[in-house]
Amino acid sequence: MNRRDRTVTRAYGGSRCGACTKNRIIRAFLIQEKKVSKKADKAKKARAAPKKSLKQKQAEAAAKAAKAAKAKAKAAAAAQQVVAEDLKKGSKLAKKQAPTKHRV
Repeated sequence: MNRRDRTVTRAYGGSRCGACTKNRIIRAFLIQEKKVSKKADKAKKARAAPKKSLKQKQAEAAAKAAKAAKAKAKAAAAAQQVVAEDLKKGSKLAKKQAPTKHRV
């Protein structure tokens, strides 16, 4: 019998039986479907996530700026307190750092 007559015209030729070929094709299809499904789920979750409006973003930015300003003011008040305490003690460095009154 010729070699051409012994092989079949499908994937893997005659090197695999029909059931093995069927299982491989099904497995490849299911793996591909799993990838597509995972990608679709990811896209669905991204769409479902609530998007912040411009007003919400501006409100968050304003709150962040207010928090930073409050922290800066607190640090400045603490520094003034340290200078005031040093002035009471009579520190020379504190006298240099202390704000001076200018006459106009």
